[in-house]
Amino acid sequence: EHATCSTAPSDGAIPGALKLVEPTGATTQLVIQWRDMELMVCTPDRITLAAGHPIYIKAPSASAHLFDAADGTRLAELDGRRLP
Repeated sequence: EHATCSTAPSDGAIPGALKLVEPTGATTQLVIQWRDMELMVCTPDRITLAAGHPIYIKAPSASAHLFDAADGTRLAELDGRRLP
């Protein structure tokens, strides 16, 4: 809910490829391909892009929750950095 999206790169943004856009009323849920992972993002932004379009996601680290797709456990670190 705290993520913002852009079609242009910006400092600290995660680049990815848009796979799915699902408007859900007050928010939009996105599935984004990043590296070998799929990220599910909830944003207040209205996204009208098609699948495959490059997108850049930025979220406060305290609001990001990452889980292992294989077993559902919450990740404690990513790329060697401790997560909040």
